[in-house]
Amino acid sequence: MNRELKFRFWDKEDKEMEECIQLDLPNRTEHETVIAMQYTGLKDTKKREIYEGDILEGSLSWEGGVLPTKGEVVFDKTFAAFALKNEGGVTLFHSHVISSFKIVGNIYKNPLEDA
Repeated sequence: MNRELKFRFWDKEDKEMEECIQLDLPNRTEHETVIAMQYTGLKDTKKREIYEGDILEGSLSWEGGVLPTKGEVVFDKTFAAFALKNEGGVTLFHSHVISSFKIVGNIYKNPLEDA
């Protein structure tokens, strides 16, 4: 398996998103003010990296038509996969579907009002 493993962090005190240059967490108590978010390995319509906590907007195609949707990127433990979560439930990521979505914010700077 060859995939890129990246993280970013939300700093709860400074209220800022931080890039992760080097991951070194020997003492957990030093890092209680940050929240880690993993890169999904996928990119949006503008080729921006999609991370946990991002809010995506786009449409899902199915046999009956197209359904516009907006949701939060989460990791689904049941299927061990990244998914889009909103009031309608959880939809697992498929790269051909997610490539039609764009990042419109994240849960810290632009929370979903409906979820």
